[in-house]
Amino acid sequence: MARPSREERYQELCDALEAAGLKLTNQRRAICAALASMTTHPTVYEVHEYLRTYHPTVSRATVYNTLTALRDLGLVAEIGPAGDGAMHYELNPDPHLNLVCVRCHRIVDLPGSQLQLDSLVRNSGFRVTGARLALYGYCPSCQRQLGWAVEQASPAADPFAAEPAGHPPAGANGQGSPNGPGAGGKPAHRVPAQVLLRAAARRSPIKLRMRSRPS
Repeated sequence: MARPSREERYQELCDALEAAGLKLTNQRRAICAALASMTTHPTVYEVHEYLRTYHPTVSRATVYNTLTALRDLGLVAEIGPAGDGAMHYELNPDPHLNLVCVRCHRIVDLPGSQLQLDSLVRNSGFRVTGARLALYGYCPSCQRQLGWAVEQASPAADPFAAEPAGHPPAGANGQGSPNGPGAGGKPAHRVPAQVLLRAAARRSPIKLRMRSRPS
């Protein structure tokens, strides 16, 4: 199943908060826009830092309360600490496995794990509505830094390769691009994160201006 676009995910989060009886303030809209734009597994601090450029009035408490509300609605999930003592949040609602490096504190989705989980429960009669599965250990980069041998099919098989080394991850605190690649690693035609964040602040419709990009 293809993941929703950034603007579709933003609308889904806003609609859920409104349906739950919460007022869609500019701050909550901005937080939904940030969550729809991020491709990592952020902490409250990282979401707050991500928002500071466009929405400096958003408080960390509001970020926490909005994430808690979305968690209770089943639209985000708590992964737990990644060895850094901070709660990380899963923004991808589809059931899958997470790999958590306890040394550099990066978290990535294990490619193909959703399909494998689907095949495991397909004939059981069980309807899956969510999953929080995490494997803790050391990413290939940290293993090499520790002088350990890395068992790996090829460098291309490393799901951590797309994440910059260190913490916080890309898109959370101005490091890397918050836009991220589309399916298959190709650029996707999406509303830029900056446009989505500004539109959330103005409570205005998002105007799409598509431009073809080289593949």
